Amino acid sequence: MIVKEYSELDKRLIAFYTTKLDISGGEIREYLKDKLPAYMIPNQLILKSELPLTLNGKIDKKKLKSELDIPKESLMNKVDNSTFEKLSGIWKELFRY
Repeated sequence: MIVKEYSELDKRLIAFYTTKLDISGGEIREYLKDKLPAYMIPNQLILKSELPLTLNGKIDKKKLKSELDIPKESLMNKVDNSTFEKLSGIWKELFRY
């Protein structure tokens, strides 16, 4: 588990897991609700095929944390202009802008 800090007041607990069973993050979260206090239940559970390891064989938390850091520019490039234009038109129509 790692703590991802989005802002000074917004910190979230993120857990990575692997499994051979057909189980979802939601099912794991439901199980944990009976076993842990609410503040210890991860905000997000991410399924990975395998967890990165350090040379000592421990889970490489730095590498996991770096996988969560996506530059804002790359997120903006995923939205094509036609989708943006359609959404912009909808908002303009709703707010009579």
